[in-house]
Amino acid sequence: MKFNWGYKIVAFYVVFVIGIMVLVFSSASQKVDLVSNDYYEQELKYQQRINAKTNSSGLSSQLIVSNAGENVHIVLPEEMKRKQVEASILMYCPSDNAKDHALQLSTSGAALDFKMPAGTKGLFIAKINWDAEGKHYYGEHKITF
Repeated sequence: MKFNWGYKIVAFYVVFVIGIMVLVFSSASQKVDLVSNDYYEQELKYQQRINAKTNSSGLSSQLIVSNAGENVHIVLPEEMKRKQVEASILMYCPSDNAKDHALQLSTSGAALDFKMPAGTKGLFIAKINWDAEGKHYYGEHKITF
């Protein structure tokens, strides 16, 4: 049985359409996480973060973030010793927003300690906002569990 060129063109287009449909269905089933659900409000407040970063850069040292297993230890700059510090910490997981962990801590020393949920693994960005004596500060640090 001999096929002429018309059948070959129709077969090519059928395979092409099926391939495009497979690509569309597979891309539609991919999980897409936004960085934040309220990204617009956060963008409007970005100048506050810039000011807090500027305040942080004027300190004698940067944040030190370390982990031992699931325990996280944050050392604030020397100027924060003997000051009442209120901190808001977001452990942001870029690959899966279900792993994000937010908490509020306060201290009168220059160290913050907390424990991550059991079984936490992967790369996290510790986004730390803290207030001391009416001044706002901000720092980020990458950490892997």
